Amino acid sequence: ADTYVDTLEGIVGCDTIATLILSVDPLIETTEEMTICAGDTLIWNVQAYTTADTYVDTLEGIVGCDTIATLILSVDPLIETTEEATICAGDTLMWNGQAYTEANTYIDTLEGTAGCDTIATLILSVEPLIETTEEATICAGDTLMWNGQAYTTADTYVYTLVGTVGCDTIATLILTVDPLIETTEEVTICAGDTLIWSGQAYTEANTYLDTVVGAGGCDRIARLL
Repeated sequence: ADTYVDTLEGIVGCDTIATLILSVDPLIETTEEMTICAGDTLIWNVQAYTTADTYVDTLEGIVGCDTIATLILSVDPLIETTEEATICAGDTLMWNGQAYTEANTYIDTLEGTAGCDTIATLILSVEPLIETTEEATICAGDTLMWNGQAYTTADTYVYTLVGTVGCDTIATLILTVDPLIETTEEVTICAGDTLIWSGQAYTEANTYLDTVVGAGGCDRIARLL
């Protein structure tokens, strides 16, 4: 800005002293800082912006000077979380308000109350049901202790063992009961004779019973007539 004086020679008459008082309005500059989330778009001065950078635009003034507008755009990165979980077969996992029972990779978008959304990933594993089967045989009249319970009757028993670490186990017992073996022998001797039976000597008529210990299996009840 300054004052300028000029002398204009008159074609007819006296010269003219012309004075110019010049004012220079300063350049108008504006700066805006804005932040968007990754994947979003910002419309600024009719232009679309998605990438973090510094942008400069000249806005033509309708009245007055143009404006140099600067945009400093920041883009917050996408927030991603990954969680691994394991459940037992038959169990249910609640994750972000949803129930999950099958092994898979699940993806959910969590809307941010303040800031950008979060892409959450769940890697879910399901441990298979553990099943065991045991076969056992006892003799009639005997008792089998299995998982703290007494069993005497032939049958198939199923028991759930609660796992202190890990999943439960479904245990099955197939119990067989060998029947009592009974044998009867009829022997006749003459008066005055002796019969040796199961290591014992017999001379009188009677019915005798003896328990014979089985070499491989149950005892046997032997009857002598």
